Amino acid sequence: MAGRFDYDRERQTFSWEKAAAAIPRLPAGGLNIAHVALDAQVDSGHGDDIALLCVDETGGTTRHTYADLAAATSRFAHLLGALGVGPGDRVMSLLGRQVEQYVTALGTLKNRSVFSPLFSSFGPEPIRQRLSSARPRSW
Repeated sequence: MAGRFDYDRERQTFSWEKAAAAIPRLPAGGLNIAHVALDAQVDSGHGDDIALLCVDETGGTTRHTYADLAAATSRFAHLLGALGVGPGDRVMSLLGRQVEQYVTALGTLKNRSVFSPLFSSFGPEPIRQRLSSARPRSW
């Protein structure tokens, strides 16, 4: 069958060196998952492709391209930097499953900060405990 993935062949020929070489690097060097997930897709000509399709409670959909998300996450990363949040600082959010959660998560990673999602379904006490133990940066 044409196009079928041959797991055994891939497993036999796999090398970490080849896998590492296939991952897009930052322009100045280094590796960032948000860059790999979004910016590298834009750079390779896929900016207008749909990266995220969101379905709301009523069945309505919104489509978000790689270019849209790359721009939004870069804006969020710059905002974090302007607020003094830097590499290794913890950023926590209490957002639902919506595009803003993805923008917050990937923008935080672009900023080289640590992202930790919180959810209202945790309840007040577990959220308080997570905030207390994580010691996120506050403004």
